[in-house]
Amino acid sequence: MGRRAVLAGAGSVVLVGLVAAGLVLARSGDAATPASKPSVRRSTAAVERTDLVASESLDAKLGPRDPVDLAFAKPGTITGLSAVGSVIDRGGVLGEVDGRPIVLLLGDRPLWRTLTADPVGADGQPVDQLTGADVRVLEENLQALGFITDTSDAKVDDTFTGSTGEAVKAWQKSLGLPQTGVVEPSDVVVRESPIRIVSRSARVGMPSGGNVLSVAATDTVVTIELAAKRVSLVSVGLAVTVTLPDGRSVPAKVAAIGSDVTAGDPNQGTADTVKVEVRLDDPSVIGSLTSAPVKVVVTTSTAESVLAVPIAALLALSEGGYAVERVEGDSSKLVGVETGVFAGGLVEVRPAGGVALAEGDRVVVPT
Repeated sequence: MGRRAVLAGAGSVVLVGLVAAGLVLARSGDAATPASKPSVRRSTAAVERTDLVASESLDAKLGPRDPVDLAFAKPGTITGLSAVGSVIDRGGVLGEVDGRPIVLLLGDRPLWRTLTADPVGADGQPVDQLTGADVRVLEENLQALGFITDTSDAKVDDTFTGSTGEAVKAWQKSLGLPQTGVVEPSDVVVRESPIRIVSRSARVGMPSGGNVLSVAATDTVVTIELAAKRVSLVSVGLAVTVTLPDGRSVPAKVAAIGSDVTAGDPNQGTADTVKVEVRLDDPSVIGSLTSAPVKVVVTTSTAESVLAVPIAALLALSEGGYAVERVEGDSSKLVGVETGVFAGGLVEVRPAGGVALAEGDRVVVPT
């Protein structure tokens, strides 16, 4: 005896099977029977109770955070440049001009004047000892590098004394420089934190003065250029997953969402975008990788302990909505359902029209 499909809980709705199901159902009294022999083979699957997590994969880029151009202020010829990818910390050498190293200092103020224990005014006459924030930056760096200690005469006190000059001479000696005790602003570059060399914009042998290096903070971040109309997908602190080029998926969090919108070009089919910054929970997982295309997987919806069936088991109703074909011995019934979360080839289903659908029931899945 052939299997009969009976409509349950869908009133007088006329049903038309999904084209994907290869089944056409026609109303005949209280029963719906196939109008023609299915053109596809049908298998069954159990209704299961499970957790569903729907997600979306977004294109992103792993790279340095906010790279900026760096110039060497010292006039002359570039005689050395640090390698791309190298990390420069306090006291490290960024490059050379006329054979003299350009050294990185850490601080929140640049040096803006010649620092010496014997300053002179514009008229060439001696003036009072130099004091100020730039002196403190230099002294803090000399202390961090070990040239000002608890037992030395030099102190971190905002004042450039003769003892400060002696500490400078010791520092200069360690760099192989003439021990003048004088520091020119062009001898150093002051940044707030260690930096990574992202790229070079000059070559050895070229004159200094213009942009020489592109540098960035040492931490590597993931950046998404997200369509502005979809910014509601993310929020600061949201847990996401980053898929690396080698296929590994690593945890991360949304760190920042830009407030500026970059205009798209309708003629090029590009949308307005907002920059979203993502930080890896464990930056060490990327090893030596500094730049690469990646994917950021964002959870869009979740459903816990719900009934679910394979998406292919859904049948579309001609008046709208969906049903599943529940197997009952040698026959079957169409049970109207409401759908919820779609994820991993499954769809959340909730029985509609008062007809029960339970975990373990079997439904037809066209194959």
